[in-house]
Amino acid sequence: MLPVIRHDGCGVPLTNVVVEPTSREGRYIVQGDILKEPMTRADWTTHDYNVHFCIGIENPDDNKCDIELRINGGQWEQLPNNDPLIFEAMTQNGPFHKAKIQGRTDLGKQYVLRFSLAPGVTNYVANHIPRCLEELEDDFCSLARSGEATEEVFGNTIEGRPLTAYTYGDPDKTPTILIVSGVHPPEPDTYASEEIMQWVNTPESSSLRQERSVVLVPIANPDGFANRTQAANAAGINFFCDFACDKPHECPEAFALWHLAERIRPQAYIDFHGYTFQLRKEPGPYVRPLQFYGADDVRTAAGSLYANMAQMEEFNPVTGFCTYAPQTFGSMLAKKFDTITVSKFHVHLKYGVEGCRRHGLSAFKAVAEAAKRLQRETTKDQVANINAMCRISRQIHEVWAGLVRPTIGRLRRAQFRKIDLTRRSIIHF
Repeated sequence: MLPVIRHDGCGVPLTNVVVEPTSREGRYIVQGDILKEPMTRADWTTHDYNVHFCIGIENPDDNKCDIELRINGGQWEQLPNNDPLIFEAMTQNGPFHKAKIQGRTDLGKQYVLRFSLAPGVTNYVANHIPRCLEELEDDFCSLARSGEATEEVFGNTIEGRPLTAYTYGDPDKTPTILIVSGVHPPEPDTYASEEIMQWVNTPESSSLRQERSVVLVPIANPDGFANRTQAANAAGINFFCDFACDKPHECPEAFALWHLAERIRPQAYIDFHGYTFQLRKEPGPYVRPLQFYGADDVRTAAGSLYANMAQMEEFNPVTGFCTYAPQTFGSMLAKKFDTITVSKFHVHLKYGVEGCRRHGLSAFKAVAEAAKRLQRETTKDQVANINAMCRISRQIHEVWAGLVRPTIGRLRRAQFRKIDLTRRSIIHF
């Protein structure tokens, strides 16, 4: 009997799956393609997040069977001998754990995995750890109650799901740190938010809670989790790259987040994300150029934060245009409120779930320590007054780094006629 393919569960499903028997009895080839969703074009770049997969394979036979799973046309002999980071579970929603199976990958979109299935067994394999929306919501609600956080529904998604924020302290009385996670469903950043909420409920956090409020939005894209998308909301918008806060019908998530930010005027902001299969990368923050901040004390505090993170073990800061791309939430916060931003902090699954938790909490503590360097009135009692020269310098830098410099580079490489620069495609995760 042919293996049965299962697409249930919380992981990003494979598409166009075909099962083929081979000449050897009990050995089957399963081929499938990574799910494609609309790519987001923002800041002169096309962002491609179509990189994750999850598939369940059941052996209905009375005998063991051997499976060779080929993804995106991967061929064993043609792929480099890179061991992929793969997770597996016996049930659709886990628990998933690191798999010990043979595999090869180009560390991009092609994989070949080889494993055996005992009679009657179903195995779910993925290059991420799927997380179920309902279970996540219950976990965060329980953590909020134990930590005496205030729960607020500050908006709704396209499909009517609540957007929930948990607040520790009073943003009207103390400066606020804003934390966001769960924008891209396959990424493991929600583990960081869980760890932070657990820590905030300990005596160690008492001094922070006396001086700062913390507002945490742990699941910013509930529709994405429910629909098992790669990165998009229900309208196909990746609102990390294109923070479409001016489109309440197409992107109510960004619209609601922006209005929440206008109300609390965050002094500091960190947006958690996560690496999954990118074995050559390390966890770490996006480091925004200091000249993009307006006030002297904000620049000093931000510089101290970035330097502190750069010295932390296992952290690898990221610089460049992606750290201050104009259409991202972090850039908008910095422009309007002079908010210290870590517009992305990547945890990494290669360090396991506990590593994701540990790195996320360390990053949050660093942000909180940097916020202590600021006077209360800097961003809470008034909108930052960024001078005209700072604005002009920032705008020139954005256009140069985002459009002009890449265009010149392609002209020098004689690639101008080969590539439409307005649709330049990159893997950006």
